[in-house]
Amino acid sequence: MKQAIPHMQTHGGGRVLNVASLGGFMPGPHAAVYAATKAYVLSLSQAVNEELSGTGVTVTALCPGVTKTNFHNDAEMLESRALQLPRMAAFPVAEEGWLEARIGKPVVVPGVMNKLTVILGWLMPRPWLVRLMKLALAKG
Repeated sequence: MKQAIPHMQTHGGGRVLNVASLGGFMPGPHAAVYAATKAYVLSLSQAVNEELSGTGVTVTALCPGVTKTNFHNDAEMLESRALQLPRMAAFPVAEEGWLEARIGKPVVVPGVMNKLTVILGWLMPRPWLVRLMKLALAKG
């Protein structure tokens, strides 16, 4: 972003689409570093987007939930209970992220169930959320 944004500003605007995660909205026992990293990407994207307000450049954080990709295999997470939940296909996630980034939306959470998960996380007492996420991310 550091080099791309000034270039975009001098050329009339542009869009940055960062891939965060639904995990960026909540703690992630059994995936603590991942969740913390995605929280960083979410926060950074929102902050830089606000800093760029009025410049023609926007930053969007794409926050998908569990998505059908090779990620879980590569991360050796195939036994995670989270994989038992319905998963979105990668194309609709990418498409929604791109379409919303094009109009400058700062945060995109694709899928109705993912949006409800974020809302539930905001409403739930934090200790309960931590325990629930520990169960969801534990091995089956």
